[in-house]
Amino acid sequence: MVSPTDVKVYVEQLKPEVFGFENINSVEINQLPQGLWNFNYVVKINGEKFVFKIYSPNIPELLFGNKGKDESVALNVIKDLQIAPEPIHFEYSHLLEKEVLIYRFVEGSQLLSFSNSVIEVVAKNLAKLHALDISKIEDLPRKKETMHTLITDIISTFEKCNKLNIDKNELNLFRNFVEKAKKYVDSESEIEHPSVLVHGDLAPCNIIVENDTLKIIDWQRPTLTDPAFDVWAFVEDAFVRWDLPEALSEGQKKLFIETYSSLVNDPTILERVKKKSSLYYLNVGLYCLMRYTEYESGQISPERTKGKEHLWKKYNIVKDVCVEKLKERSTFKVPAVTN
Repeated sequence: MVSPTDVKVYVEQLKPEVFGFENINSVEINQLPQGLWNFNYVVKINGEKFVFKIYSPNIPELLFGNKGKDESVALNVIKDLQIAPEPIHFEYSHLLEKEVLIYRFVEGSQLLSFSNSVIEVVAKNLAKLHALDISKIEDLPRKKETMHTLITDIISTFEKCNKLNIDKNELNLFRNFVEKAKKYVDSESEIEHPSVLVHGDLAPCNIIVENDTLKIIDWQRPTLTDPAFDVWAFVEDAFVRWDLPEALSEGQKKLFIETYSSLVNDPTILERVKKKSSLYYLNVGLYCLMRYTEYESGQISPERTKGKEHLWKKYNIVKDVCVEKLKERSTFKVPAVTN
């Protein structure tokens, strides 16, 4: 556990020049409620606010990544796009024995509802990101994402779930989905994708809105890969339902797609999103099943769960959303589960 006292000691041993000051005259520290895996604090130094993101040790099988160095690199790469927080400093702190990323605090609140103007700004920001020249980026993960790589990931996550104490009927339901996904992948042709910088975790809580401005935070999973995942994450239901009771309407989805598509040179993006959508739902659903089971069975340490139980329960909500979306699709329809 990293306490506010630990953070204050760490701040005081940093050079004032890190923050653009001649001296550090005042420090106020408050813990941020967001985040399951890291310790996040808003630190007011000489009246200016900064976020201190202190990374816990890397978590095995963490679907959405947790590498401070990757997030720091991504924020610096996209700094000129003005779609994310301004990075200030990154290092491994020997004092805290953890990676620490510092960025300027973004004023505003997380996305709580979808207006047409907000949807258009998200689409424009995502298009800016996906149009970025990545030819000189060397320090971020790369992945050629095909339907076959997705099914490999799905099978791996299902095997991990199979080792947990999961209700037999629920596990059988997902086993049926996985078998149908294998057949689906074998029957479909692959579509080549461009490689772009992908955010990878576009939940509403990672979109901060203030008046007409909008910033995307939590760049823990930046990958040079298919932009289809980012588009899917915003227009489909799984990520949206992590935070909100309702997903986008069909009209709002259409507005997002039309705005985004008009700004990127990617003629097969919608076809790839459609082809991969069920696989994304299955992958996310299995991941949420695994994490929620670990939480319910007490396998997650109390320092990660205490006071954040409501966040851990969201894994179960999103898992159920993924199941319902898969049941709606003719390729993945399954027989009724009986005792």
